[in-house]
Amino acid sequence: MLKKLIMAATASLLAVSAAHARDQIRVAGSSTVFPYAQAAAEEYAKKTGKKAPVVESLGTGGGFKAFCAGVGEDTPDIANASRKIKDSEIETCKANGVTSITEVTVGYDGIVVANSKSHGRFELTVKDLWKALAKEVPVDGKLVANPYQTWKDVNDSLPAEKIEVLGPPPTSGTRDAFVELVMDKGCKGVAEIDAITGALLRVANSPVFRPRSAPRSALEAINMLGRTRTMATAASTALRSQCSGLDAAAVEALWSASARAAELSYAASRHTPCKALADAAYLAALMQDAGIAVILKRNPEHSALLHACGAALEAGTRALDALVGTEHAAASFLVARNWKLPADVCEAIRAHHDPKGAMRLAETPRRLAMLLAAGRRLRDGVSPDWIDWAELVEAELALDESTLEGLATEAAAAH
Repeated sequence: MLKKLIMAATASLLAVSAAHARDQIRVAGSSTVFPYAQAAAEEYAKKTGKKAPVVESLGTGGGFKAFCAGVGEDTPDIANASRKIKDSEIETCKANGVTSITEVTVGYDGIVVANSKSHGRFELTVKDLWKALAKEVPVDGKLVANPYQTWKDVNDSLPAEKIEVLGPPPTSGTRDAFVELVMDKGCKGVAEIDAITGALLRVANSPVFRPRSAPRSALEAINMLGRTRTMATAASTALRSQCSGLDAAAVEALWSASARAAELSYAASRHTPCKALADAAYLAALMQDAGIAVILKRNPEHSALLHACGAALEAGTRALDALVGTEHAAASFLVARNWKLPADVCEAIRAHHDPKGAMRLAETPRRLAMLLAAGRRLRDGVSPDWIDWAELVEAELALDESTLEGLATEAAAAH
C-alpha cells in the first residue's frame, strides 16, 4: 500500500494514500505552503511528463481534516502544513484507516507583527499582545470576557486607539504557530492561566492518554488532548478556583475523585462500541459531581462527609444529599448547563445516579451515563451504585465483569 504524505512549511510532509483510480497526485493544506507546492507540482510535470499534481489551499487544519478522512481516491495523498500534525489528528487518521504516515520537514518560515506606516511604531511585548487578543483575561481573580477596547487599556504607554488586528483564520497553521510563540508565552506568570496550564499538562501526561512525547506547554497539551478534554480540564480548574474558603480536604477529595473518574470513563469507552464518545465521557465524568461544590458552599458544616475516597466518598455524597434535601446530580446538571456544556453531556450528568431515567434518554446521553457508571465502577469497585447499572452497561456497551476487572487491574498498575 502506498503511504500518505504530509508536507509542512515549518514544514512537514506527511503522506499516505493511494490514488488507485486517479492519474494525478492530490495535495491539500496550508495556504503558506501553497505557492511552493504549486511550483513543485509544475516542476514535477515538466521533469516527468506526467500530469501536474492537483494542489488545494485549505489551510493547515483543513488539509489535515481532508487528509485524515480516509484512504482512497477522494482524499489527498499529501497534506501541506505549517506546523506538526497533532496527536488528536493522528487519532482521527487512525480511526479512518490512515495508519501509515510519514512526516518530512521541508523548510522554515517566520512570523512578523507589523503595524500601519501611518502610525508611529508600537513597542509591544508578548504580554501586551496576549492581553489584547485573548478571549478571556483575569479580572479580580476570575477569568472574564476580555474587556480591553484600546491599546491604552492594555498598557498605559500605548496610544488610546481601538484594538484592531488582522491575521490568519483558525484553520491556519501560521495562526497555531502564533499562538505557541506569542499567546502561550504572553500569559506565563498569570496565576489563573498558570493553574489551567498546570492542570492541562498533568492531564496530558497521564498514562491513560499515552502521549507520544511529554507535552511541555499548554499548546502542546491542547493539541494532544483535543477540544473537548481541554474544555473539561479548563472548566474544572476554573470551578475549583471558586471553591476558595471551603474545607480544603473535602475539595481535594472531590476533585481528585472526579479526575480519576474522568480518566477511567475515558479508558472504559475505548473498550466499547462507542469509542467516539470517549472525549465526551471524559468531560461528563469530570463534571458529574461539580454540583457538590455548590451544595457545600451553602452547607459547609457537612464538609467532613467528603473526607474520604472511593466508595466511601460516594456514600458521603449520598449522605450529603439526604441531609440537605437536594440531589447533587441535579445541581451538577445546572452547573454544566450554566457553563454551556454540550446538551448530551448535561443530560448524562443529570442521570448519572438514575439508571431508569438514563434508559429514557436518547442513545448518546444514555450511553454517556453508562460510561460514567463504568468509570465509577473502575474507581470504587462494586458499590451499591454499580449494582443498579451492571446489567444495563453489559447489555448495551458489552462491558462485562471480566472486562471491567481487567481494566481495573490495568488502571491500577498505570496509576
